[in-house]
Amino acid sequence: MKYLKMFGLAAVAVMAMALLGAGSASATVLCKENAIPCPEAKIYKAKTNVTATVEAKTSMVFKSTGGSTLDTCSGGRIEGETENVGKKGEAVKINLAQFSFFECTFATLVRELGPLEINYIGPETRGTFTLKKTKVTINTAFGSCVYGVGEPAIDIGTAKGTTETPATLSVLAVVSKFEGSVVCPTTVVWEASYDFTEPTPLYFKEGE
Repeated sequence: MKYLKMFGLAAVAVMAMALLGAGSASATVLCKENAIPCPEAKIYKAKTNVTATVEAKTSMVFKSTGGSTLDTCSGGRIEGETENVGKKGEAVKINLAQFSFFECTFATLVRELGPLEINYIGPETRGTFTLKKTKVTINTAFGSCVYGVGEPAIDIGTAKGTTETPATLSVLAVVSKFEGSVVCPTTVVWEASYDFTEPTPLYFKEGE
C-alpha cells in the first residue's frame, strides 16, 4: 500500500552528488525577464511565494549508491516565501513552508528542517539550490532510515529559467545515513525533476 505524506517545509535533506560545498553568492536575484543584468524594476521582491512541483509523468527516487531503489514517490511539492531580494555577495533565502511527497512506496517524514538558499552561478539563467541541517526519515519494510545533511550547506541541484517552458530544478544529490536500521544503506542518491509554478516567469540572474 502506498502512502500520501505532506510535511511542513521543504526541500529534502541531501548532500551534493559531487559533494561540493555551497557556491558563493554573486549578485543573486530572481528576475521576471531574461535580461543581463536583471533591471531593478523586474526583480522579484521579498515575500514572493516560490512553488515547485515534481514534473508530470516523472517520479522522485531515493536509491542506494549501488543502484537499488529504496523509496519512490509519484509526485511532490516545494513551497516557500523569499526572505530577501538578494544582492551582490548575498544569496536569495527562502523560508520553506511545505515539502510534500505524494504516493510514496513508504511513509517519508522530515525530522529536522533547515534553510534553503539560491545562488546565481550563470551563465545567464542558472542558480544552485543549497540546503543544510535537514533530516528525513523513510520508514522502510526493514526498519526506519534517517538520512540528512548537517553543516555547511550543500548544493542539492541546479535551477534554470527558460523562455519556452517553466523554470526547472534538477536534483541529483547524495544523502548520508544519520541513524536507523543496520540494513539501511549508508548513503542514498536522491533524484527528482521539478517545474516552478510560481512565480512566473522566473529567471535566476545577477542584479545590477
